[in-house]
Amino acid sequence: MMKYQTDYSLNKENYPLVVPITIKDHEQAQKFRSFHSQPQKRKEVYLNTLAVLAVNFHLKCLGIETNLAASDSWHPAMQTLGNIADLEVKDIGKLECRFVLPEAEFCEIPLEVCSDRIGYIAVQMNQALTEATIVGFVAKVTTAKLLLSQFKPLDELIDKLPPVVHLSDWIEDIFTASWQTIEELCQPQLNQLAFNFRSPGVLNKKLVNNSPDGIKRGKVLELENAGERIALLVGLESKAIPEMAIWVQISPTGENTYLPDNLQLCILDSKGEEVMKSQARSSKSIKFKFTAETGEIFSVQVNLGDAILTEEFIV
Repeated sequence: MMKYQTDYSLNKENYPLVVPITIKDHEQAQKFRSFHSQPQKRKEVYLNTLAVLAVNFHLKCLGIETNLAASDSWHPAMQTLGNIADLEVKDIGKLECRFVLPEAEFCEIPLEVCSDRIGYIAVQMNQALTEATIVGFVAKVTTAKLLLSQFKPLDELIDKLPPVVHLSDWIEDIFTASWQTIEELCQPQLNQLAFNFRSPGVLNKKLVNNSPDGIKRGKVLELENAGERIALLVGLESKAIPEMAIWVQISPTGENTYLPDNLQLCILDSKGEEVMKSQARSSKSIKFKFTAETGEIFSVQVNLGDAILTEEFIV
């Protein structure tokens, strides 16, 4: 029997913006501080640890899984090498959690953490270090100092965290509801305005007849800024472990035969760097084939003008 999971969702209402800094948090900060002898480094590590723990608590309240042990900030040797306060968000990437002193109007961002982060969160401590206010986040930084007023509500970060698709689940016939079979996407749709009339399916069956055998699913991507709907198809040609043969394809929807010109399909590695890229020019579809090892993370990105959609996968 086919098994489905509900799509990843979060209740963003009524979560605390002010979080407690507990005795246990201070004990952990003291433990890390004890590895260092230089006074400035000891203070830096102590406050960084409290900031990371505050954000960790906050994200766990929202049901977001983190991994402290995978964070550089959780290893004394890495603390020595730089002013780091990262928190690993499982299967997604690192958030930088920057402490802000009481009454400060700026958040300082060290140069060494200005890349390889999915976002930056400002955490303002009170004078007694008993509570922390989650000020907000920014996705990127280009300067060493940011006004606190420049940080956006954390809701916007949550909206940017895409659900990660675990391809190993597909082998076990576990799919989220948004990933439909190719047959479901090709099935004629009932027109609600004309009850007896059926419009063509979301996907033109002729465009996917040659797709390889194996596990394959698809979903519709709404490029709202561009007013376009695109079908994203993903398939597993091989279930071999530890390496899988994967294909990714984008196709037009409805009665359209061609993709919009200048539409781009990109494959990104775990660091967000492009490893494959193609652009539509009177194209009926764009398709990539590649292999990936167990545990490897990659993203599929579809771009058209200012509209960008990203789906993240883990093998």
